[in-house]
Parts: sequence; structure tokens; C-alpha cells
Amino acid sequence: MTSVHTVPEELLERICCPEAHTRLRNATESELERINTAIRAGTVRNAGGEIVSEACDGALIREGDDVAYLTRRGIPILIVEERIRFDAVP
Repeated sequence: MTSVHTVPEELLERICCPEAHTRLRNATESELERINTAIRAGTVRNAGGEIVSEACDGALIREGDDVAYLTRRGIPILIVEERIRFDAVP
């Protein structure tokens, strides 16, 4: 499994979802495994409609657990078009 990257709490207190302006939280290890399993299966598309093919090392999940912003090489990708529907990940 990929090593899990988490954003420090003091940074999470200062950032928010760029779309809804709500709080974000770090994905748990099991949530991250769910996301990466779906990515490997080719079933994840970002908001821009592109298939997500690269596994992530973390994710920030929006309040309400409906959207996730993936983290790659320790950097959260907080771009609205890059978000995924976390509530649609099996």
C-alpha cells in the first residue's frame, strides 16, 4: 500500500473546500484504500470528466463526505476540476 500522507491539523484549520468553502478532513487509511482500489479498477473520474489513473497518497474529504481532493507526493490538489465524488467510490 502507498504510504499515507496527512495534512497537519493546523493547516486544515486554515484551508477549506475551494468549491463549497466548507471544512476538509484527512481521509482515513481505509477510505484511502477504497479510493486507490477504485482508481486501479479504472472507475474514478474527476469533475472534469477525466479518468483518474494515478494512485494518491492521501485525500482531503469535504464536510458531508461527498467530495475528495486527492493528495499526490504530499501535495493536496485543491482544484475544483480535479475533485472526485467520494460518495460514488465503491
